[in-house]
Amino acid sequence: MKLLFVHDHKFRKINNSFYSTGGLNDEVLSRYTNIFDEVIVFSRVIEEQNESNKYSKITNSKVTIINSLTATKDLIKELVKKTDKVIVRMPCFNGIKFLPLCRKLNRNYLIELVACPWDSFWNYDWRGKVIAPFIYLFNKIEVSKAPNVLYVTEKFLQRRYPNKNNTLACSDVVLKKNSEEVLINRKEIIEKSKPIINLGTLAAIDVKYKGQDRVIKAMGVLAKKGIYNYKYYLAGNGDKTYLLKLARKLHIDNNIIFDGGIPHEQIDDWFKKIDIYIQPSLQEGLPRSLVEAMSNALPCIGSTTGGIPELLDNQFIFSNRNSVKQIKKLLLKMTKGQMLSQAELNFQNSKKYQIDILEQKRNNFYNEFKNQSKELRSHKK
Repeated sequence: MKLLFVHDHKFRKINNSFYSTGGLNDEVLSRYTNIFDEVIVFSRVIEEQNESNKYSKITNSKVTIINSLTATKDLIKELVKKTDKVIVRMPCFNGIKFLPLCRKLNRNYLIELVACPWDSFWNYDWRGKVIAPFIYLFNKIEVSKAPNVLYVTEKFLQRRYPNKNNTLACSDVVLKKNSEEVLINRKEIIEKSKPIINLGTLAAIDVKYKGQDRVIKAMGVLAKKGIYNYKYYLAGNGDKTYLLKLARKLHIDNNIIFDGGIPHEQIDDWFKKIDIYIQPSLQEGLPRSLVEAMSNALPCIGSTTGGIPELLDNQFIFSNRNSVKQIKKLLLKMTKGQMLSQAELNFQNSKKYQIDILEQKRNNFYNEFKNQSKELRSHKK
């Protein structure tokens, strides 16, 4: 059976090979190739000249990648006709082309809702604010019409984009099982008094809704009070100009370290140098990096955005209003005793996102979708 998978992921094409920046690597794509005989991925492709260790090469022989940037209307129509099922990962602009077409051509489909479109656009820039209401309405209508929807949150996205048909709540986190030794080692590190506390955030550094500027501003407020014992490690691709300029303005640029993109297999090593992980986002579904930090037994602080409050202890959640002031307070509140209890709590909570548990739920849902009728009208009751 042939699946068409639609998204806006930016693949790189280098010397006729395709590479993922992480979100759709071989491991993620295997979720679909383990269920379907062949998977056609319709997404953006950008050609580059030089190989980079920041990218993951796509080697799965059951995957074919089609460049959405050069696709014609006829090709899009042909792809829907020649495949048996369609999965659209939302939010994405390519979904605007495919979802109405699936209904017109009577093709059964599934939406994976992995983030909040309203938050994505409203918190981007002024242009995002202009189109956010239209994108929000489109996504709300499309999700309500979809015969199958997979949400990555337990409650948040379901409340904002409801669907009364066939649904599943299942995070898209890929989390290996960590041994109890990780928690023991973390507690030993916390017990040792350190003059410097390392903060960390793993996210693109030139996407303003990721919110790292709010942490830097909170550090600036602390610095004005003579508190300089925080260093902030930023892992992620992108242009650092904006954040570096902000740090220099606040005279704390020596305390901000840009680590660049980290290959996924090295993420656990990066977490080892972090003492407190912060997820300051203004837009999220259920952030994978936060769950990974929890599985590394890190004390964490996060915003009220998306599914973040579903993950963390409420006393270490900050509102998006007055966020700088609240981040400052939460940093000071994170005493050694709190760090020990939060490390234990987060490590235990992360276990429900381990790959074997989530894969079982997800595979059951995908198999149910696969076994439904190919025709939309035959499937719908």
